[in-house]
Amino acid sequence: MHCFYLESHPRQPYHRAMAPIPHAPMLIALISGCSLGLDKLGETGAAEAPGFQGWGDDENGEGEQGSDGEAGDADDSPSGDPGTGDEPPSNDDGPDDSDSDDEADEDADEPVGDSDLITAISPQHGSTLGGTRVAVRGGPFPEGTEIEIGGIVVSVTDNVGDELRFETPPYSGEGWAELATVHPDGSRHSWSEGFHFWQDGTGLAGAAGYYQWVQPVGGYWVDGVPPDPWGGANIVYLVPEDFYWWELVTGTLGTCTASDSTGYDGELFLYDFGEPNLRLENEYGSTTLLTFDDASKGFGNEAFTAGNFIASHSYASQPFTSLDAPPDSIANFVETPATFRVSNPNIDSLYVPNITRSQTVTWDAGGADVVWIEMARVNSLGTAIEEGIICIVSDSGSFTVPASAWASWPTGRQVNLVVTKARVSRALLPHNNSESRVSGMYSVFGAGFSL
Repeated sequence: MHCFYLESHPRQPYHRAMAPIPHAPMLIALISGCSLGLDKLGETGAAEAPGFQGWGDDENGEGEQGSDGEAGDADDSPSGDPGTGDEPPSNDDGPDDSDSDDEADEDADEPVGDSDLITAISPQHGSTLGGTRVAVRGGPFPEGTEIEIGGIVVSVTDNVGDELRFETPPYSGEGWAELATVHPDGSRHSWSEGFHFWQDGTGLAGAAGYYQWVQPVGGYWVDGVPPDPWGGANIVYLVPEDFYWWELVTGTLGTCTASDSTGYDGELFLYDFGEPNLRLENEYGSTTLLTFDDASKGFGNEAFTAGNFIASHSYASQPFTSLDAPPDSIANFVETPATFRVSNPNIDSLYVPNITRSQTVTWDAGGADVVWIEMARVNSLGTAIEEGIICIVSDSGSFTVPASAWASWPTGRQVNLVVTKARVSRALLPHNNSESRVSGMYSVFGAGFSL
């Protein structure tokens, strides 16, 4: 999200000083990267959501929290040590004597050697709604073997000897659940962190944030050259919620809000996957690195160069590596809009335009989910922004700011104007069926004098 707030805003977001308009001894203070209304989590790495009984696979919600976040081996073996349940005795245990056949008969109901060892589980993450198709490899598994997951016994849909296939059942908790193979003779082999259930997010946001580029325009700046463009990103992973990034400003399209009174009325909870970075790869193979900030629980980068943003493009998120994080690569995780022009007021001119209190803003229509119109009036000393508004509107190509949006309108003041097209990705996040609602944002920045 790109915001214009007072420099004393308590979040201390990223800001950049621009060169002033000629004959106006003032500094344009642009502040972006706001994350208002997002409640960070504690150390558990997830927040308990209403209607859920707790974490893990036990009834009191105090199941295991997963691993310490270290990356696993390069093969497809899952985390943990196979055999953390009932351990099969080794073929090498005990003395070698002539009564071994009789003893084998007496212990026929016990697993022997690696005959039922689980060597891999794929995938290991899925929704609490159930229905995730899982393969358990190892064996050989005898006919009639069943799966027990989180204390729930489910039938095997396919048994090919060294692989069992099944679908996860609906589950009432979130976190790691034990997975075990249960044989017809009653023997079993378990894996304590066999499958991670995530709160189902069907039709909801599982990721949100912004991926933005700001393009200053106009020939009325110092030396006749607009400021250098810049960009940045901030992406958070949500406990599923029906949420869009622009709702941090207002819940109703076509309305304007004072920039110092914006905020989300709901309650959002964020996941901490224990990952240091989020890597986004464009369609040409180049990567943008976003770094995790423990305070905000978001992945950010406020030092974009031109190579980090391509208009009308898509970016894929690269797999996380910590054992507790969803391991999927997500195509179209971020989608950016096309470039466009603002025609009224003519901020892309050699001359400073006038801006009225009830200004009609006109731009090239189409291609975005919403348009942000942000205006900030500088004080008479040119030292700070004294009033700002943000309007969230549809991409119709025109919007008239209501005069009532402003508390006052003194003339002859510098007014900063940013028009942003936001395109919202809705890529599916396989671990919980939620959507990536990250906003790809392209902004045109200019300024004028109040009339």
